[in-house]
Amino acid sequence: MIPLTPHIDDDVALKHGEDIVAEWTPNRRVFVGSKVFGSVLTSICLGAPSSWAVVAFVQTYFGDLGLLTTAVIIAVLLVVFVLSCLAYAFIFDDQADWKKVKTTEWILTNQRFIVQSTTEDDYWLALNDLRRVSRLMWWRLYLRFNGLAVIETAYIYKQHLARRAIMAAQRGDFAGAAALAEQSYEGSK
Repeated sequence: MIPLTPHIDDDVALKHGEDIVAEWTPNRRVFVGSKVFGSVLTSICLGAPSSWAVVAFVQTYFGDLGLLTTAVIIAVLLVVFVLSCLAYAFIFDDQADWKKVKTTEWILTNQRFIVQSTTEDDYWLALNDLRRVSRLMWWRLYLRFNGLAVIETAYIYKQHLARRAIMAAQRGDFAGAAALAEQSYEGSK
């Protein structure tokens, strides 16, 4: 069993009878994987049409140059791939994302879901107000509470198990939630 000893700030200190069920922190491998996925997807979406246009231009104005045509096509694909990845990284993506979340802790207790961060104010929402836990790909979870409140978690290792642990705690199965959370820690470091 993983010992759960997160630092609980005074403004979100545990209440009488409240126990920590699980806690999560962002994982750098999940962060990097999400950025690689975004870069490759962007290069496919932006790169394919622009590569086709360059190849069509070369073949139209220079004709079939045999092996040189193949070399030009490969060079164009590589350049477009790199430029598209850079476009994703510097135009479409938030470069400060890791800096914002790397020190965040998400703490699940038998009564609340607590968010602690060194870059933002700490806050919590009551677990019995949790309506739904949804996900975006493999790197983000959205916890939707009554009153339109949403907590976003990012880059949790084995996020699907964290989601199941939160849903188990919502149902009152704290032992099951702790077991699922323990499985989600395995291999995270």
